[in-house]
Amino acid sequence: MEEAKIADFRSQLREEKIRYAGIRKTPKGIAIKFRDAATVDQAETYLKTRSKDMTYTDASSGNEFMLLATM
Repeated sequence: MEEAKIADFRSQLREEKIRYAGIRKTPKGIAIKFRDAATVDQAETYLKTRSKDMTYTDASSGNEFMLLATM
């Protein structure tokens, strides 16, 4: 299930031309890494409209910009 969701996130973000630095499975869900805070916000707004079955949390810290998606 999570592998399919990761593939969905990759294709959806590419389709919208939202650049990400990486996507990985974590014990809490799926972490999507970005290069800046503005892109985290853009991705969160977009993914909330596309994958409504997930909860999104900005998990950024310092210079690490991350969006965490959980079920």
